[in-house]
Amino acid sequence: MGQVATVGPEAPDISQVLQEQLEVEPEARVRAAIVTAIGHTRYSGARELVRSFASDTDEGVRYSVAVALPILELDDAAVSTLLELTTDSDDDVRDWATFALAESDYDNEALREALMARTRDADDDTRAEAFYGLAKRRDARVRPLIERELQRPSVGSLVQRAWDELNS
Repeated sequence: MGQVATVGPEAPDISQVLQEQLEVEPEARVRAAIVTAIGHTRYSGARELVRSFASDTDEGVRYSVAVALPILELDDAAVSTLLELTTDSDDDVRDWATFALAESDYDNEALREALMARTRDADDDTRAEAFYGLAKRRDARVRPLIERELQRPSVGSLVQRAWDELNS
């Protein structure tokens, strides 16, 4: 994935150069790298551009959107995009979008419902991220779900972290 060192005042210029390349790039893996690099400029003015690739046909590009948006600082539109990506057909995209929302300070009904939906995800990591996000928000609905998850033979550390968060 493309990554640019965290930059300061030159971020808009770097972002502009990357945007120009992104607009003409036919190769999905290169588009994904450019989206990631734009995120790493930390130039919040690029959020709308990054969001515009959330429906790209390539899962690698959509994954890069889920990675880049939180780096660019979340606003309501970015959160809305991440909410959509939590239902993506690709496990990695869903996981990263769920992670970004779970770790964020945003809290509203739509976010909680999206996290709640992911507690039933077939992907263990995505499910654990959802548990943590709900526990962080002290959503009581997650308690029995975490208790049940803790009964499984193999439980990841994030599930335990969610339990600890809920009980702190």
